[in-house]
Amino acid sequence: MDDLRERILDAARQTTSERGWSAVTMAGLGQAVGVSRQSVYNEFGSKDQVATALVTREVSLFLNAVAEQMASGDSPAEALARAADTVFTLAEDNPLVHSMLGAAVGADSPVLPLLTSQSQPVIDAAVTLITGGLTSRFDELPPAPELRIAVETVVRVVLSHIVQPGKSDSADIAFIAQRLLAV
Repeated sequence: MDDLRERILDAARQTTSERGWSAVTMAGLGQAVGVSRQSVYNEFGSKDQVATALVTREVSLFLNAVAEQMASGDSPAEALARAADTVFTLAEDNPLVHSMLGAAVGADSPVLPLLTSQSQPVIDAAVTLITGGLTSRFDELPPAPELRIAVETVVRVVLSHIVQPGKSDSADIAFIAQRLLAV
């Protein structure tokens, strides 16, 4: 059944990327993958749960790229800047991100809140991954509670750059991280 779940998410991603979240229907997803609408409901329960699973899967791709970047850089600030730069590039080139953010403006969509007002699970996952990456590589870091606050601040700034596109500069993130991570 995992294969069916992935195929449904692939269909949801494609539909959202091409026509926006409002074009996603359970019947349309079923048709796209060759199963009944009821099979889609059995797999996910609701369209909102499809949205949550889709965002979770996409965030995992971003976090995998962040994990790779945490292994590089000569300082914690540089590692964070490299990770931020990777996230900015992925978001800029990601049709799903563009569609979710563009179509959600003024639309009743369960997708945008998963990156804004309901983004704590995304933030927590990123903070845990980045904090672990930093503590495994660098000795000179603030104590754990302060480190978590500093990393969460950087994650929130990066996320805000994705949600409100504009000038996304990893040098800005390095500057912020340098000050927040000073010991």
